[in-house]
Amino acid sequence: MKSCEVSGGFIFSDESRPSKKEKRTTLDEGRTRASTLQLALSDIRQALTFWSTVSTTAITALLVLFALGQISLAAQAWGWMFGRRKTRQ
Repeated sequence: MKSCEVSGGFIFSDESRPSKKEKRTTLDEGRTRASTLQLALSDIRQALTFWSTVSTTAITALLVLFALGQISLAAQAWGWMFGRRKTRQ
């Protein structure tokens, strides 16, 4: 009669049970994939950090230009309202 074993939620019979060598091979493949994934994620993190810095700098520069334009408009309005009054003849 065949014996069965429950391991990690799987039921293995004597013939289908993985050997220690197969388990080690599977674990080594998993470690290799995990390290490859960690390297890829660190590259992605560096790229996102770079583009985050670039976009933040560009948005800040555009907002500074917008603020300077608003200050210029306010100065011109002030001059038209109070500074450059034309005298009637």
